[in-house]
Amino acid sequence: MFSLTGNAPAAEAVFAHATKCLGQRDPRELVQTEPLQVLHDNRVAQILCASQALSAAAALRHVWPKTDSLGRLQRGRAIGLGCCGVARQCDDARSRGTEGGTDGCSKFTRGRPAIRTRLSRASVDNLCRRHSTAVAIVNPNDAFVLGGSGESLDILAVDAMRMGAAHVTRIAVNVASHTVRLAAASSAFQAALEHTPTKRNATSRVRLFQRH
Repeated sequence: MFSLTGNAPAAEAVFAHATKCLGQRDPRELVQTEPLQVLHDNRVAQILCASQALSAAAALRHVWPKTDSLGRLQRGRAIGLGCCGVARQCDDARSRGTEGGTDGCSKFTRGRPAIRTRLSRASVDNLCRRHSTAVAIVNPNDAFVLGGSGESLDILAVDAMRMGAAHVTRIAVNVASHTVRLAAASSAFQAALEHTPTKRNATSRVRLFQRH
């Protein structure tokens, strides 16, 4: 994961900060030694993903044009702020906030299957209402990603196949993001972010665009 940036001197500060956030565990060593169950833990995974992007940005900053543009979406929001030099600690704030929200209601938030269907959106919405799940992502060609508890998703998958779904599979995601099930986590993250130090004037000349 860090094979291209792990030895970059410019990225050392990123790894030092990530090590502190991970309880003095160096992320470069963590990804080589820990099982997937540990790496896919919500807080650990978010810090690792943020560290990958921020270390790449740090290593490449010397070749960036004087003015550049970044787009940010979901996980990329915190990363985008870090790349722009606005907030160094927002990645940990997000991971702590999301961790607090999802761990407190894990039976409702964890798990997302990818369902490729021949069903209409209305049919998928009805399935979600019936099984207390939610649509997380809508892709082309009637492909949906749903979020909910594992038991509810398993039952929904059986019903979807009976209704004519072309393909149903569970994907390796442990948090049902993009759904109302993350409402508690979003509130926790907002509270953490409000107490995160930021810079009013970023030193970078990177322009940041956000898609809601």
